Amino acid sequence: MLAPGEEARLIAAWQRDRDEGARDRIVRAYARLCYGVAARYASNPDRMEDLAQEGMFGLMRAIDLYDPSRGTRFSTYGRMWIRSFVSNAVARVSTVVDVPARTFLSIRSGRVEAGMEAAVAASSPHVSLDASSKDGEFDLVERLASPERNPEEVMDAISTREYHARLVGASLSRLTERERAIVVRRSLSAVPETLEEIAAGLGLTRERVRQIEAGAHAKMRRELERRAGGGAILD
Repeated sequence: MLAPGEEARLIAAWQRDRDEGARDRIVRAYARLCYGVAARYASNPDRMEDLAQEGMFGLMRAIDLYDPSRGTRFSTYGRMWIRSFVSNAVARVSTVVDVPARTFLSIRSGRVEAGMEAAVAASSPHVSLDASSKDGEFDLVERLASPERNPEEVMDAISTREYHARLVGASLSRLTERERAIVVRRSLSAVPETLEEIAAGLGLTRERVRQIEAGAHAKMRRELERRAGGGAILD
Protein backbone atom coordinates (compact mmCIF):
# COMPACT_ATOMS: atom_id res chain seq x y z
CA MET A 1 0.00 0.00 0.00
CA LEU A 2 1.05 3.59 -0.60
CA ALA A 3 2.06 5.99 2.12
CA PRO A 4 -0.62 8.67 2.72
CA GLY A 5 1.57 11.46 1.38
CA GLU A 6 2.47 9.56 -1.78
CA GLU A 7 -1.15 8.57 -2.29
CA ALA A 8 -2.31 12.18 -2.01
CA ARG A 9 0.37 13.29 -4.48
CA LEU A 10 -0.66 10.68 -7.03
CA ILE A 11 -4.36 11.52 -6.73
CA ALA A 12 -3.58 15.21 -7.21
CA ALA A 13 -1.41 14.39 -10.24
CA TRP A 14 -4.31 12.54 -11.86
CA GLN A 15 -7.02 15.06 -10.99
CA ARG A 16 -4.92 18.07 -11.96
CA ASP A 17 -2.76 16.81 -14.83
CA ARG A 18 -4.52 13.60 -15.92
CA ASP A 19 -1.30 11.71 -15.25
CA GLU A 20 -2.29 8.15 -16.19
CA GLY A 21 0.86 6.75 -14.62
CA ALA A 22 -0.19 8.20 -11.27
CA ARG A 23 -3.68 6.73 -11.54
CA ASP A 24 -2.32 3.31 -12.58
CA ARG A 25 0.01 3.32 -9.57
CA ILE A 26 -2.96 3.78 -7.22
CA VAL A 27 -4.99 1.10 -9.00
CA ARG A 28 -2.11 -1.38 -8.69
CA ALA A 29 -1.76 -0.55 -5.00
CA TYR A 30 -5.45 -1.33 -4.39
CA ALA A 31 -5.73 -4.30 -6.75
CA ARG A 32 -5.59 -6.74 -3.83
CA LEU A 33 -8.55 -4.97 -2.21
CA CYS A 34 -10.52 -5.23 -5.46
CA TYR A 35 -9.89 -8.99 -5.57
CA GLY A 36 -10.75 -9.33 -1.89
CA VAL A 37 -14.13 -7.65 -2.36
CA ALA A 38 -14.77 -9.66 -5.54
CA ALA A 39 -14.04 -12.92 -3.71
CA ARG A 40 -16.82 -12.18 -1.22
CA TYR A 41 -19.35 -11.67 -3.99
CA ALA A 42 -18.28 -14.35 -6.48
CA SER A 43 -20.18 -17.62 -6.05
CA ASN A 44 -18.25 -18.99 -9.03
CA PRO A 45 -14.43 -18.58 -8.97
CA ASP A 46 -14.47 -18.19 -12.75
CA ARG A 47 -16.35 -14.91 -12.30
CA MET A 48 -14.00 -13.41 -9.72
CA GLU A 49 -11.69 -11.91 -12.36
CA ASP A 50 -14.62 -10.08 -13.96
CA LEU A 51 -15.85 -8.78 -10.63
CA ALA A 52 -12.35 -7.65 -9.63
CA GLN A 53 -12.14 -5.72 -12.89
CA GLU A 54 -15.44 -4.03 -12.06
CA GLY A 55 -13.98 -3.14 -8.67
CA MET A 56 -11.05 -1.44 -10.41
CA PHE A 57 -13.49 0.61 -12.47
CA GLY A 58 -15.09 1.68 -9.19
CA LEU A 59 -11.67 2.54 -7.80
CA MET A 60 -10.92 4.73 -10.82
CA ARG A 61 -14.22 6.51 -10.26
CA ALA A 62 -13.20 7.12 -6.65
CA ILE A 63 -9.88 8.60 -7.80
CA ASP A 64 -11.82 10.99 -10.05
CA LEU A 65 -14.16 12.22 -7.31
CA TYR A 66 -12.10 12.03 -4.11
CA ASP A 67 -11.95 15.31 -2.20
CA PRO A 68 -9.40 15.25 0.65
CA SER A 69 -10.92 18.41 2.16
CA ARG A 70 -13.87 16.33 3.41
CA GLY A 71 -11.58 14.65 5.93
CA THR A 72 -12.32 11.10 4.71
CA ARG A 73 -9.42 8.72 4.08
CA PHE A 74 -9.10 7.65 0.45
CA SER A 75 -8.96 3.99 1.48
CA THR A 76 -12.43 4.33 3.03
CA TYR A 77 -13.82 6.31 0.10
CA GLY A 78 -12.30 3.96 -2.49
CA ARG A 79 -13.61 0.85 -0.73
CA MET A 80 -17.16 2.22 -0.95
CA TRP A 81 -16.88 2.67 -4.72
CA ILE A 82 -15.28 -0.74 -5.19
CA ARG A 83 -18.10 -2.46 -3.32
CA SER A 84 -20.71 -0.48 -5.25
CA PHE A 85 -19.34 -1.45 -8.67
CA VAL A 86 -18.78 -5.09 -7.69
CA SER A 87 -22.22 -5.55 -6.15
CA ASN A 88 -23.92 -3.91 -9.14
CA ALA A 89 -22.03 -6.18 -11.53
CA VAL A 90 -22.86 -9.49 -9.81
CA ALA A 91 -26.08 -10.14 -11.73
CA ARG A 92 -24.56 -9.14 -15.07
CA VAL A 93 -21.44 -11.27 -14.92
CA SER A 94 -23.26 -14.29 -13.47
CA THR A 95 -25.83 -14.58 -16.26
CA VAL A 96 -24.94 -16.47 -19.40
CA VAL A 97 -27.35 -14.75 -21.80
CA ASP A 98 -27.45 -10.97 -22.13
CA VAL A 99 -30.88 -9.52 -22.86
CA PRO A 100 -30.93 -6.17 -24.73
CA ALA A 101 -32.70 -3.23 -23.16
CA ARG A 102 -35.67 -3.27 -25.58
CA THR A 103 -36.29 -6.91 -24.75
CA PHE A 104 -36.08 -6.09 -21.07
CA LEU A 105 -38.80 -3.47 -21.54
CA SER A 106 -40.95 -6.04 -23.35
CA ILE A 107 -40.47 -8.46 -20.45
CA ARG A 108 -41.48 -5.82 -17.92
CA SER A 109 -44.57 -4.87 -19.94
CA GLY A 110 -45.57 -8.49 -20.63
CA ARG A 111 -44.71 -8.38 -24.32
CA VAL A 112 -41.89 -10.86 -24.92
CA GLU A 113 -40.51 -10.66 -28.43
CA ALA A 114 -40.95 -13.71 -30.65
CA GLY A 115 -38.02 -16.10 -30.41
CA MET A 116 -36.75 -14.62 -27.15
CA GLU A 117 -38.61 -16.94 -24.78
CA ALA A 118 -35.57 -19.21 -24.36
CA ALA A 119 -33.27 -16.27 -23.73
CA VAL A 120 -35.60 -14.87 -21.11
CA ALA A 121 -35.87 -18.22 -19.36
CA ALA A 122 -32.09 -18.73 -19.44
CA SER A 123 -31.35 -15.29 -18.02
CA SER A 124 -33.92 -15.31 -15.20
CA PRO A 125 -33.87 -14.15 -12.50
CA HIS A 126 -31.00 -11.87 -13.59
CA VAL A 127 -31.47 -9.73 -16.68
CA SER A 128 -28.39 -7.96 -18.02
CA LEU A 129 -29.09 -4.49 -19.39
CA ASP A 130 -27.15 -3.67 -22.54
CA ALA A 131 -26.00 -0.13 -21.87
CA SER A 132 -25.36 0.42 -25.61
CA SER A 133 -29.03 -0.15 -26.44
CA LYS A 134 -31.09 3.04 -26.33
CA ASP A 135 -34.72 3.59 -25.48
CA GLY A 136 -35.38 7.09 -26.69
CA GLU A 137 -33.07 9.76 -25.37
CA PHE A 138 -31.56 8.02 -22.33
CA ASP A 139 -29.95 4.66 -21.63
CA LEU A 140 -32.43 2.31 -19.98
CA VAL A 141 -30.05 1.72 -17.10
CA GLU A 142 -30.12 5.46 -16.36
CA ARG A 143 -33.90 5.29 -15.95
CA LEU A 144 -33.79 2.61 -13.27
CA ALA A 145 -33.61 4.59 -10.07
CA SER A 146 -31.95 2.89 -7.12
CA PRO A 147 -33.32 3.50 -3.62
CA GLU A 148 -29.80 3.12 -2.23
CA ARG A 149 -27.43 6.05 -1.85
CA ASN A 150 -24.30 5.97 -3.99
CA PRO A 151 -20.90 5.90 -2.26
CA GLU A 152 -20.40 9.64 -2.61
CA GLU A 153 -23.75 10.33 -0.89
CA VAL A 154 -22.85 7.87 1.87
CA MET A 155 -19.52 9.58 2.48
CA ASP A 156 -21.23 13.00 2.46
CA ALA A 157 -23.58 11.75 5.18
CA ILE A 158 -20.67 10.37 7.22
CA SER A 159 -18.73 13.63 6.85
CA THR A 160 -21.80 15.63 7.91
CA ARG A 161 -22.31 13.46 11.01
CA GLU A 162 -18.64 13.82 11.93
CA TYR A 163 -18.86 17.59 11.49
CA HIS A 164 -21.94 17.80 13.71
CA ALA A 165 -20.26 15.59 16.32
CA ARG A 166 -17.27 17.96 16.41
CA LEU A 167 -19.60 20.94 16.84
CA VAL A 168 -21.44 19.30 19.74
CA GLY A 169 -18.16 18.23 21.34
CA ALA A 170 -16.82 21.77 21.10
CA SER A 171 -20.00 23.21 22.64
CA LEU A 172 -19.87 20.70 25.50
CA SER A 173 -16.31 21.76 26.27
CA ARG A 174 -17.62 25.25 27.13
CA LEU A 175 -19.74 23.91 29.99
CA THR A 176 -18.85 23.36 33.62
CA GLU A 177 -18.49 19.79 34.80
CA ARG A 178 -21.94 19.82 36.41
CA GLU A 179 -23.61 21.41 33.37
CA ARG A 180 -21.98 18.89 31.07
CA ALA A 181 -23.05 15.96 33.24
CA ILE A 182 -26.66 17.14 33.23
CA VAL A 183 -26.78 17.68 29.45
CA VAL A 184 -25.23 14.27 28.78
CA ARG A 185 -27.54 12.46 31.18
CA ARG A 186 -30.63 14.30 29.93
CA SER A 187 -30.02 14.50 26.15
CA LEU A 188 -27.01 12.47 25.00
CA SER A 189 -27.37 9.15 26.79
CA ALA A 190 -28.81 6.02 25.22
CA VAL A 191 -31.45 6.06 27.99
CA PRO A 192 -32.07 9.71 29.00
CA GLU A 193 -32.70 10.34 32.68
CA THR A 194 -35.54 12.40 34.14
CA LEU A 195 -35.06 15.64 36.02
CA GLU A 196 -36.07 13.83 39.21
CA GLU A 197 -33.43 11.12 38.75
CA ILE A 198 -30.66 13.63 38.09
CA ALA A 199 -31.78 15.86 40.97
CA ALA A 200 -31.65 12.91 43.37
CA GLY A 201 -28.19 11.92 42.18
CA LEU A 202 -26.76 15.45 42.49
CA GLY A 203 -28.58 16.41 45.70
CA LEU A 204 -30.42 19.28 43.99
CA THR A 205 -34.05 20.19 43.48
CA ARG A 206 -35.81 19.35 40.24
CA GLU A 207 -36.23 23.06 39.44
CA ARG A 208 -32.53 23.77 40.03
CA VAL A 209 -31.55 20.98 37.60
CA ARG A 210 -33.95 22.42 35.02
CA GLN A 211 -32.37 25.87 35.42
CA ILE A 212 -28.84 24.49 35.03
CA GLU A 213 -29.90 22.55 31.95
CA ALA A 214 -31.47 25.65 30.37
CA GLY A 215 -28.33 27.68 31.05
CA ALA A 216 -26.14 24.93 29.57
CA HIS A 217 -28.28 24.79 26.43
CA ALA A 218 -27.94 28.55 26.02
CA LYS A 219 -24.14 28.30 26.27
CA MET A 220 -24.06 25.44 23.77
CA ARG A 221 -26.33 27.29 21.35
CA ARG A 222 -24.07 30.34 21.38
CA GLU A 223 -20.99 28.21 20.77
CA LEU A 224 -22.68 26.28 17.94
CA GLU A 225 -23.81 29.50 16.28
CA ARG A 226 -20.34 30.99 16.62
CA ARG A 227 -18.63 27.96 15.08
CA ALA A 228 -21.25 27.31 12.40
CA GLY A 229 -21.69 30.90 11.34
CA GLY A 230 -25.10 31.22 12.91
CA GLY A 231 -26.52 28.18 11.18
CA ALA A 232 -26.47 25.61 13.98
CA ILE A 233 -29.35 25.52 16.43
CA LEU A 234 -29.52 23.17 19.38
CA ASP A 235 -32.90 21.42 19.62
